[in-house]
Amino acid sequence: ITVRTDRATGVIDISVPSERELYFSPGIMDLFGLDDRNWLTPGRYVGDRPVDFQPLKSLYIHLDQLSTTNNILDGAPSTLLGLVPTGTEVFGGSRTTSFATPEYKALQAGVISELRVSVLNKNCKAVDNHNFPIIVTLEIREK
Repeated sequence: ITVRTDRATGVIDISVPSERELYFSPGIMDLFGLDDRNWLTPGRYVGDRPVDFQPLKSLYIHLDQLSTTNNILDGAPSTLLGLVPTGTEVFGGSRTTSFATPEYKALQAGVISELRVSVLNKNCKAVDNHNFPIIVTLEIREK
């Protein structure tokens, strides 16, 4: 099996010899820039986008109870509460992020009975933190 990365484009080029098959887990597919393939049969494959060994650049913190009336992301209503950059910490390390200037956002209803917080990636999929906890602390103030 031959695996190369084009230095100009960053796109992977894989050659699988005859009588061989290669399996990629979804996580490896994301790292290598491959879409919609798990098994590669004999042949040549070119990535769909550049390889990215740090695919998770930010954590998107969503709060389901946010009012989407004035909360817009990329031109569409959103429940995005905040964006936290991931950085390049050592695997298993911890990071604390706080915001110097709080941003007040309206809720859907005036009474809170339950809060649902989601930590997602840029594609709105749940973040796999390899069984390590992600702790989100919210400070709620009455306006």
